[in-house]
Amino acid sequence: MKKIKSEGAVKSKTPYKMKFIKKVATIASAVVLSAALFLGAAFTLTGCNNEKDPIDPNPPIVDPIPDPEPDPDPDPEPEPEPEPDPEPDPDPDPDPNPDPNPDPEPEPEPDPMPEYDEIDTIEELYGTEAPVLEEFTEEKYGSNYKEFYNNEVREYNEAQEMQEAIYKNLEANVKEKMVKRAVGNDYVLTNANIIKWELESSQNNNIIDTVRAFIDYDAGNNNVGYYIESVVPKTEVTIQNLASENGVDYDTAFSTSARGGAKYTNECNFTYNTEKQTELKDLLNAINTKIGSQIEGDIQSFIKVNGGWTDVELGGTANRYTILNVSENGYEEYSINILDSSNGKSEIENLNNNGYRTYDEKSATYGKQFLDENSGKEHMDEIQIDNKQTKKAVKYVAKVSLPKEDGTVEEYEIEL
Repeated sequence: MKKIKSEGAVKSKTPYKMKFIKKVATIASAVVLSAALFLGAAFTLTGCNNEKDPIDPNPPIVDPIPDPEPDPDPDPEPEPEPEPDPEPDPDPDPDPNPDPNPDPEPEPEPDPMPEYDEIDTIEELYGTEAPVLEEFTEEKYGSNYKEFYNNEVREYNEAQEMQEAIYKNLEANVKEKMVKRAVGNDYVLTNANIIKWELESSQNNNIIDTVRAFIDYDAGNNNVGYYIESVVPKTEVTIQNLASENGVDYDTAFSTSARGGAKYTNECNFTYNTEKQTELKDLLNAINTKIGSQIEGDIQSFIKVNGGWTDVELGGTANRYTILNVSENGYEEYSINILDSSNGKSEIENLNNNGYRTYDEKSATYGKQFLDENSGKEHMDEIQIDNKQTKKAVKYVAKVSLPKEDGTVEEYEIEL
């Protein structure tokens, strides 16, 4: 006890009674501590071994065994890398000297617009045809296909107007000069009818080389003259001049003066009796069948009686005739001698038996470029062209409320 006191007690001036209590507490504390150590050793040894080991009054301090750490998650397998894009094939023929500043791509050209072609040549005056609307499509002409159609309508109408104007000006200013040169100074203008006019240009341009008139003339006593008269103007005349009201000095350009005037030519001068046309109809048909014709188109034939004659080549007396065949393409004229009926056969029989001969043949063809009283009478109307507008789409939405059975209201949106 003294040892404990000397080692662990603290000196105190407290009376002895207190020292006794302290001593008793000290002994009790030692007993309690010893018991606790004994019990801890017993539990420790019992958990490790079933056998009972003697109690160690001073057991060693044992650190608790930590729980084993969980194995780390294995590394995830790496995702396969994507295959690289294949490189494009090299240019088979690369440019050895590429342009460092290439030109930009050209912008697409807008749909074409028609260009108006003024009527200023003989070919256009006669050859401008009426357009057909069905032939003008967007696939063929682009978005302006209607304007292309209207453009050709305007050109056609201009050609028609010029034809009508030229015909009227020739009738008013050149007709009398033509009739005078064809018939003679004793002509009667009211007896003359210009069947048609023709304009010629050697280079098919707008300068007129020749004006030609085809004339029917009532000579009286059932006699009719058929004349083709042409003239080369003394001064330069264009189709625009002829179409203009005051575009030509007709007295100068178409002067009939024998010296220094325009150059007139009588190409055909044929007079026939209308009664003989009926009387000799069968013979005329037989001649046309036997001889035929070199001109084309619808042919009108006329026959003129020239009296009888002894024809040495045919070996007998013969009747003489002149035949004129006329069509829109030209004319042909020739004389024919046919053995008469003195040999006991009719003229038609002698003709079919080759008892005839022809001579003094002449002919001419024309280009169908004619003007007559019906020229320029056809005009066309342009079609309506819609204005191009950009329309914006507009959406209208209406809200509708409908009551339900439970007293509530359900709303809907409806696009209009």
